[in-house]
Amino acid sequence: AMDAWMDQSVATATWDHDKNPATPEVPWPDVQKRYVTSVQRIDAAVGDLTQLLKELALDDNTLVVFTSDNGPSQESYLKEPFDPTFFAGYGAFDGIKRDTLEGGVREPTFVRWPGHLPAGSVDHTPSGMWDWLATFADAAGLPAPAASDGVSLLPVLTAKGRRPTSPVYIEYQVQGKTPNYAEFLPGHRSRQRGQMQTIVTDGYVGVRYDIKSAADDFEIFDVEKDPQQSRNLATDPALAPLQARMKAQVLQMRRPDASAKRPYDAAPIPAGEPDGNLLEGKLDAAVYAGSWPWVPDFRSLRPASSFVARRIDASQCAAKDIGGAAFTGWFHAETEGDYTFHLKSDGGAALFLHRARVIDDDFGRTGDETSGTLRLAAGWHPLSLFYRGALGARSLAAEFTNPAGVRSPLEGRAIAKSEAPAPIRQ
Repeated sequence: AMDAWMDQSVATATWDHDKNPATPEVPWPDVQKRYVTSVQRIDAAVGDLTQLLKELALDDNTLVVFTSDNGPSQESYLKEPFDPTFFAGYGAFDGIKRDTLEGGVREPTFVRWPGHLPAGSVDHTPSGMWDWLATFADAAGLPAPAASDGVSLLPVLTAKGRRPTSPVYIEYQVQGKTPNYAEFLPGHRSRQRGQMQTIVTDGYVGVRYDIKSAADDFEIFDVEKDPQQSRNLATDPALAPLQARMKAQVLQMRRPDASAKRPYDAAPIPAGEPDGNLLEGKLDAAVYAGSWPWVPDFRSLRPASSFVARRIDASQCAAKDIGGAAFTGWFHAETEGDYTFHLKSDGGAALFLHRARVIDDDFGRTGDETSGTLRLAAGWHPLSLFYRGALGARSLAAEFTNPAGVRSPLEGRAIAKSEAPAPIRQ
């Protein structure tokens, strides 16, 4: 059969199945032999690829990234079930695939790019798979799409500069429990999963299992010192502000999805905390020279000029060499409730509140008005809008509808800028 081949060392491997050295070892289970064989085949395929790059004289100028799926799996597509305890694929961590403990979400990653990345270096900065789109764009000399959730990892990979901060956020809902493996801590065994969240911020990992509401507390861990997550630091009074930030951030960076309902969907997004005084009726703005195949994340680009805007429009983009604009500042929610934002542009735009992507009028755009709704707590919320102009006349309009159903332009008392310029995205 096509899948019958196994390396001889695998085909004849034995193990101490009863943990008794006095009894003879028995052959590995067939499913474990197949598992190792599949890993060996991947290894061989990567070797073939790197050899081809070498033969084509491209190996020293090619960025190669090798990474993994998340968490060892307790399942099988064969008659014989696969259990990750055989190879202890969870390593020093607790949890497997479909857990949001470290054993379920950590992934190894190897990167090779001779002449660009220092050999043998190790980076412990938390990141996510979504960061690689921005990284590859950066390596190609392009800005990442504004709709990308990630940031470029090149500054930390090349040890040149600092990468923008970007919390790692994971949410997942699944029935069942964490396996009752002896290697796991008692408090992690047979834990009810349900709705789960993990956030990495300020050097700590926050974890919630079987969430019932947005008010549920996070367990807080320092996984660099405590990779098995044995010491929940949430009871430390000094970390009470961090607990509050985690609860706020997980609402400020996500969007509810009707097809995947969560118990915290109806919770209003907490307001932000502006630095310094706010100047109402104004936004920080900048225009950029160039053209791009998508609405770019302007954080990686140098503006042609910066100015203070009293409204969001394309009036400063009339020059032929100016291809886009960014507006940053704060939006004011007078009362708690649902706010719907509306965008219409000639070439595409993206609107963010906090880290939540409210509108992506880029991929698959039709040119029609687009809108998005968020439930906001009363107060000021950081706002970023990125715009890409098309050829010809430039047009951009941004409006919002408040909880009372009144539609207004994004201007006047609805907007403000900090006395210090606001970051492009909070």
